[in-house]
Amino acid sequence: MQMGIQGQAGTQFWDDKLERELAEGRLSNTAFDRYCMVLFGGIAAEALVYGEAEGGENDENLFRGVCLLLQPPLTEAQMSNQARWSVMQSYNLLKCTSMHIGLLSRLWRLAIP
Repeated sequence: MQMGIQGQAGTQFWDDKLERELAEGRLSNTAFDRYCMVLFGGIAAEALVYGEAEGGENDENLFRGVCLLLQPPLTEAQMSNQARWSVMQSYNLLKCTSMHIGLLSRLWRLAIP
């Protein structure tokens, strides 16, 4: 709570298609990658803003549970690789987006006297 802002830990999804696919034990690679990037987005955002991330345990547990629902379930090594990839993808996306927003903001200020 470095900024004094309290937040709700964990990620919740309301996606019928995702829920159906998980119930059937299948999830396309693209959907799984997107799911993981959203799931680990909070950890990536904390790392980007504060230089480190605290917590994320609920998200990690949810990730592990989903990985074990897949058929066949992911191995520990596959889970570790997917988690690292997802955090880095989310981090890079947030970093790139924040840079673009900063540039647009500066351009906007220059354009409006």
